[in-house]
Amino acid sequence: QSVTYSTRAIDNLSEVMDALNISAAASIKYGTIHGNASAAFVNEGKVLESQLNYVVSVKVNNAGKDESESLEFVPIDGLPAGRFTEVYGDCFISGFLKGGEFSAVISISVHDKSKLSRVKQALDVQLAVGPSLVSVGGRESFEKDNQELLEGTEITISVNWIGGGEIKKPEVPWTIPTVVSVANTFPSMVARCSARTTAILMSYTALKSFQI
Repeated sequence: QSVTYSTRAIDNLSEVMDALNISAAASIKYGTIHGNASAAFVNEGKVLESQLNYVVSVKVNNAGKDESESLEFVPIDGLPAGRFTEVYGDCFISGFLKGGEFSAVISISVHDKSKLSRVKQALDVQLAVGPSLVSVGGRESFEKDNQELLEGTEITISVNWIGGGEIKKPEVPWTIPTVVSVANTFPSMVARCSARTTAILMSYTALKSFQI
């Protein structure tokens, strides 16, 4: 299993698109990032009006066996060679990568502007995901110390995921600690419950049974 953790502070919607791998062409066509279905969960208005925005993402690929050796090409009898690409295309889906992806967009509006830099510093540390050298007790102490600092701020959290099954109980609200906790445990959830994430494209000429 390979895992990629990422936390990015973002300044504008184009950086959200980049972090979430959203098509810029679709966004230009529709005049909104929601032109791409994968961005439907993003609260675009909150991103635009908030002083601080973060994207937390976890991408997991589960190791799988290569089954391409067992694939066999079955030709259509009588098909002229010149029409091969028209009928078959230039490649085919030979399988899928399985794993999972978790994304969270966190927007924070700080009403007391004098606290803005301190709030950002606290969030930069609190939103660190992945293997950590900070003990559980140390992290809990840090979160408690910063609870007062975050008072008077408006926090909007939008999440999206594929794979992992039920990543938290429905009654548990989405908070910054919840996002960090889910992000850190997401790989183990995907190990138990994976999903198809990416199609694997293969050229017909890569098949041993292919002849034209």
